[in-house]
Amino acid sequence: MRDAEWIVALDAEERRQGARGGVVVRLASAIEPEWLLDLFPDQVVEEVDVSWDAAAERVLVRDAMLWDGLVLHAAARPEATGPEVARVLAEAALAAGPRAFANENALDRWLSRARFAATVDPSLRAPDDAAVRAALVALCDGFRSFGELRAAGLLDTLKASIGRGAGEIERLVNWMPVKAGETYFTPAHTVHAIGAGIVLCEIQQNSDITYRLWDYGRPRPLHVDQAAPICDLTAHPGAAQPVPIGKGREMLVRSKHFVTEMVRLASGEEFTPSAETCQLWICIEGAGAIGSEPVRAGEVWLLPDSGGQPAIRGGGAEFLRTYVPG
Repeated sequence: MRDAEWIVALDAEERRQGARGGVVVRLASAIEPEWLLDLFPDQVVEEVDVSWDAAAERVLVRDAMLWDGLVLHAAARPEATGPEVARVLAEAALAAGPRAFANENALDRWLSRARFAATVDPSLRAPDDAAVRAALVALCDGFRSFGELRAAGLLDTLKASIGRGAGEIERLVNWMPVKAGETYFTPAHTVHAIGAGIVLCEIQQNSDITYRLWDYGRPRPLHVDQAAPICDLTAHPGAAQPVPIGKGREMLVRSKHFVTEMVRLASGEEFTPSAETCQLWICIEGAGAIGSEPVRAGEVWLLPDSGGQPAIRGGGAEFLRTYVPG
């Protein structure tokens, strides 16, 4: 009797001694829970308790049988799934946020690419924040833990939802084959990229503003929201056509921000430039001299903005001359 799990007290008295109290049972009988099922079938109820275990990051499911509020039997169901399990998991997942189930940088980079691609290709529907949350909720179906959600891959689910290749900016760019000696003038706001294996000399307006739409997997910030409204998405005309402007000289680019010329000087030839603002001479091939100083390929020289200019002498050299127009 003392070891019985269930008893019915037939004679009991509640006693108090100061702040302490208790119940004295004078007469009791051991019973089995099954007897209550036989005697009071209408008062026995079955319940399924679905709750969230934050420490374990999983949904707990427990079956219970109760009689008048007393638990007759309870058992965990570690493999249980279903709509209620998915609902509880989804609530916890939304509270944690989508980035808890994908590499944060990878998710943000892909969303930026997809949203920019949608501005270029109207057939693509890039997911907004609400769509990302909806995809996370849908992913919860059939699962019961954060570990399962992470393994399922929220990013893969988002990619599949808008089609293969969507959000890949590279496939939307008009890639052009290039060759040595060509010049490409890229006005501000033009979406552009430099392909692998290209060595070039990049001359640009004096500006420190760069909006990056995609960075080939490197963990640098992207600026899709700032760039998309001002992007010029018209087709690029291709390589600029050099215009002869004198012996051994060609005009490559002239804009309001800078001018760039090609200057070729054979051995013994000499050219004295006019004074210009921020005039750079970049030796790209061969060797020569600026004034009395020797110059070789790869070097960049800044000439004075005013006054007399040093003579440029060639030894089979090619120079890029660039300056700010007056």
